[in-house]
Amino acid sequence: MKKIITFTKAVSVLALAVLILVFSYETSQSVIRSIDVCITSVIPSMFALMVLSSHLISSGMYKLLFSPLLFVLRKIIKTDDCTLSVFLLSLIGGYPVGLKLLSEINTYNKNYYEISSKAATFCYCVSPSFAIIMLGIGVFGNAAAGVLIYASNVLACFTAAVFVTRTNRMTADTELRKEPEGIISAVNSTVSSLTVICAVIVCFNIVLTCIRCVLSVFGIPLAPEAAGIAEITNLLNMRAVSVSSIPFVSAVSSFGGVCVLVQCAAIAKNRTALSKFLAARIPCALLSAAISYILLNFFDISVAASAVSGDYSFEFNANKAVVVLMLMMCVFTFMKSERLPGRKSDT
Repeated sequence: MKKIITFTKAVSVLALAVLILVFSYETSQSVIRSIDVCITSVIPSMFALMVLSSHLISSGMYKLLFSPLLFVLRKIIKTDDCTLSVFLLSLIGGYPVGLKLLSEINTYNKNYYEISSKAATFCYCVSPSFAIIMLGIGVFGNAAAGVLIYASNVLACFTAAVFVTRTNRMTADTELRKEPEGIISAVNSTVSSLTVICAVIVCFNIVLTCIRCVLSVFGIPLAPEAAGIAEITNLLNMRAVSVSSIPFVSAVSSFGGVCVLVQCAAIAKNRTALSKFLAARIPCALLSAAISYILLNFFDISVAASAVSGDYSFEFNANKAVVVLMLMMCVFTFMKSERLPGRKSDT
């Protein structure tokens, strides 16, 4: 069986290499677009939040910041305050944040492995900005649709959290150990995670472009709905959307897309078991779709058909000066870090 898997991987890599050569122009354009998305959207929107969330958890400041919410939540979701804080940050930060934080806690707390593996099932949610701007306005031409999609995702995560924590023991036997290096370590881990995320985005879009090109040779178009399940931003190409499409988009946003799942797996590495995380994605997606369908009966959501014309495109235009400043800050931080090879501590 192992030989079959190895052979399949080898053939797949060879086939991909051939397709990249055959469709060199299309794949090169895909790389350019992917890098542009990373520079103008992914890095500016996630860098500061990832650093802040890592520092809040590693320093223990979450106890002060989330204290009122934790008092209420711990009566409903039966787990420790640290995991509850990761849950709250994942609802704000978006898909990779929860898995990233759980993996970082595992680095310094081996007794947290089982808890993090179960917590990964519900510490995974679309960010409010992505839901409202990209999905609500970008797909449906209405921010209210994005709010409803985000609400359905949050409620699905909350339901999963209540179920998982009440059917499993989710409290550490000993107090969780804090990360020793503070903000420097938070910046380093964020840079590492964003590098992985951007690399996965580029690679995944190359593969998707090859698949699209092969299908086009046979006159078979790749439906935006199918492409969206693979990489969620492809939902922006959906045509003739209606209110009835909202539950489907809610389900896809809860699932996150295969590309996002690969990003999370790459960030988690072996520090968090992913079997439970992956097993929970389809049930949570179906639950989100059901919740959005129910919410539609209580809210009057209109869809602007003009927002999804054939030449519609959407992109974030980040301030280039901000991007340059952040890159300079990263370089400065690495220069000061004692973790770099060849650098010795002064003490």
